[in-house]
Amino acid sequence: MTEFVSPAGPAPHIPDYLTLPQFMLDSVHPSRPVRREGIPWLIEDATGRKIGFEEIRSRVFGLANALSLKWNIREDEVVCIFSPNHVDYPTVIWATHRLGAIVTAANPAYSADELFYQLETTKSVNIFVHPAFLPAALAAAQKAGIPTERVIPLDDIPGSQHGQIAPTVHELIAYGLSHPAHFVERHLQPGEAKTKLAFLSFSSGTTGKPKAVSISHYAPIANVIQMAVFHKVNEDYTTWENKRFRVGDIASAVLPFFHIYGLVVNMSFLLYSGLTLVVIPKFEHTKFLESIVKYRITHLSVVPPQVVLLCKHPATRNYDLSHIRFLMCGAAPLSPELTTQLIKVIPNAEIGQGYGMTETCTTVSMWPISQRIGTFGSAGQLMPGNKARVVKEDGTLAKVGEQGELVVTGPSMALQYANNKEATLETFIDGWVRTGDEVIINENNDLFIVDRLKEIMKVRGFQVSPAELEGHLLEHADVADVCVVPVHDDYSGEVPLAFVVLHANAAKRAASSSAEADNLKADIVKAGIPEIHHVADHKVHYKRLAGGVEFIDVIPKNPSGKLLRRLHDVSKLHKQLKSSAELQGSHFAHCAQLTRMVRRIASQVHKQASRLLQAGYLKQKPAWYSAVLENPPLPLPARAPPPRTAYDAPAARSAAKKEPEPRPLPIIYLEDEVRRQFFRDHPFETFRPVTLTEDAGVEAEHPINGLKWMRLRQRGRNPTPEDAIRFTVNLHEHHRLPLTEAYSTAIGQFRALRSEQHIATTFAAQEAEAYGAAFGPSSTMQSFMQEEKVLAAKRLKSEQMDEGELVARKRWHAIVESSGPKGEWSRGEEYVRLWKEGVRPDYSPALTEPMLSLEQTETSDVEFQIAKP
Repeated sequence: MTEFVSPAGPAPHIPDYLTLPQFMLDSVHPSRPVRREGIPWLIEDATGRKIGFEEIRSRVFGLANALSLKWNIREDEVVCIFSPNHVDYPTVIWATHRLGAIVTAANPAYSADELFYQLETTKSVNIFVHPAFLPAALAAAQKAGIPTERVIPLDDIPGSQHGQIAPTVHELIAYGLSHPAHFVERHLQPGEAKTKLAFLSFSSGTTGKPKAVSISHYAPIANVIQMAVFHKVNEDYTTWENKRFRVGDIASAVLPFFHIYGLVVNMSFLLYSGLTLVVIPKFEHTKFLESIVKYRITHLSVVPPQVVLLCKHPATRNYDLSHIRFLMCGAAPLSPELTTQLIKVIPNAEIGQGYGMTETCTTVSMWPISQRIGTFGSAGQLMPGNKARVVKEDGTLAKVGEQGELVVTGPSMALQYANNKEATLETFIDGWVRTGDEVIINENNDLFIVDRLKEIMKVRGFQVSPAELEGHLLEHADVADVCVVPVHDDYSGEVPLAFVVLHANAAKRAASSSAEADNLKADIVKAGIPEIHHVADHKVHYKRLAGGVEFIDVIPKNPSGKLLRRLHDVSKLHKQLKSSAELQGSHFAHCAQLTRMVRRIASQVHKQASRLLQAGYLKQKPAWYSAVLENPPLPLPARAPPPRTAYDAPAARSAAKKEPEPRPLPIIYLEDEVRRQFFRDHPFETFRPVTLTEDAGVEAEHPINGLKWMRLRQRGRNPTPEDAIRFTVNLHEHHRLPLTEAYSTAIGQFRALRSEQHIATTFAAQEAEAYGAAFGPSSTMQSFMQEEKVLAAKRLKSEQMDEGELVARKRWHAIVESSGPKGEWSRGEEYVRLWKEGVRPDYSPALTEPMLSLEQTETSDVEFQIAKP
């Protein structure tokens, strides 16, 4: 079984007896840094108002007490927040949790119908609303049966409407603080936080309308601690200036708090890490840039459309963004090309991506602190304690580098879909969550999102369900059938496109003229008649049909009636539809194209059914089997054969290769590699003289190790080469610096200390000589004098050599002392290479007498033999 685990290690200790406000406001944890006094928690963007810890804690109690006094909100009741980002958003959440109640947050851009659906699904009893969105809230509340006096505005409301609804949050807090405590906050039993509900957050899951995801108190607490440990927020892994998250840094809170990304990552994790949040209600690019510069924001959490504006909007060039140190992109994949542009815009920032879902209570993976810029196209590495499986289409588990659906588990997973057993069984399986995303995990544990299996599109980071839009479009009088699919958009990532089958009368009108067809499309996108259900007036802005409407004759479906969205390239088909719209009879061309596509799909299905029948997995033929056999579909295009198979290979190549005998791997010590490089860069350190006094031994190793060893300089100790080598290894292993950076840091400090030692020694000698002290040659000068004596003796000996010996000596001197071109053998390496090849210098004396000829030699031997007695 291939199961991927986090390279960051197992899950840290997570308390399972705390609610979220108890964790954020009342407790401490080893992973949490201490926030210095005076550092605010929140800053209101529009006014600059700062709110600190004591004020937040007091406001939470006051609001909880008022809610208990006025409406007696009890445990497990649901309170809805219908507002953009607001400085009192955390106050409302934590006050509700103090009472044991549950929070559901709604998108303030929802229409009254969409808000009513969420109120009805969650059975909410109170609504906290921003005054700008009060009309939609009142209409939805009336439809859901919520009394008007339970609709609570976050700010003052101008006009006479104020008296008809509940007091504002500020008035409720004052009321609660002026009365004694009316509630007793319950402390959970060990393990109870894992099942005690905190949020009902909405997600589209893998298909269908948005569903309420049940999230316990334990889940966001676990994810916050996972991220804190992953980023070493409370560890001294490097200098304070280079830490990714520092107490007192300023972060933007422009991502909506109703989204799980803004709720857990921004509101919970960044506040937990000691950062200050600048609460920005709405994203407007120019105002966003002004806020970044005004408050010197250092940390940004954004989505791809905002990155597009940062890179391509001309206003960006007018602002100094050099103080930004961190940017994380989530909610949708970020292309490598856009990442490259972003690096140029904010060159001083660490940039990367994260991946998560509402069902996983946010972060599944992020890029590690060892990477300043995350791997291009990667969503990072798993959080500590998370495990992942990649399931292929055939149900087997994929290995490293293989593609399949991501299934994850960990301490932060949600519990279920509330009141939706069928969807829960489809997504939540024995503690594991099916993400519906196709991924690849490589050998470096980097996670890459490849494709989306679930029928959900991501528009500007928001989930949009095609089924929801299709159900709405089917209510239009002229629509007989519809299929909504995503098409690519440079800014939004994806936008909805609707393929519509018209009723007979509407189809005749559309065929009569192109102007009539255009009017029908406009009528579907945004009708002028109030009683007709249409998308633009009944759906939030990002759910509108920005991809347009196309008319076709038939929607491709499988035998069970399910729409076949993924069996064709929608973008390509869309382009073909647009280009062919100018041709006469384009309507019938579309129909023919779809017919060909359906027949090819039928060919695939029929072949698969035949295989299943032959294998015995199908007991009887499907009802459509004979009909397809009698009317054979179009064959799929033949694939080209591979250029060469194993049977085509020559016999010598196809023969089994003899496996080499196994050999033990060489043992490699990192210290040896560093030591080799050190003495290559500092050869003089090998011969540095060391003075030993009587009874002195070898100096002990450096007494400090691990994370405490932050610098090479130590009191009363001159660093040795071994100290520098061990310091390099220590920086690499314990401080997680890359080896090259650790080596350069250690060598820089070593050389600085050596220089200081040399200057101090020189000045001490000069000062002693000024007072009359007489010194003999230093050890270094003695070495130079000895070297000169040896060289002089060598020169004298060379003068006594004969001519042949001098020629050979000069040849080898030329090899050793000449500096060759770059990239070729160095002088010493050339000498060693020649020596290993058996080429030796010949220092024998040159012959001064002429050599005898061969005949003379043979004659001499004969004469010698004859003359021999």
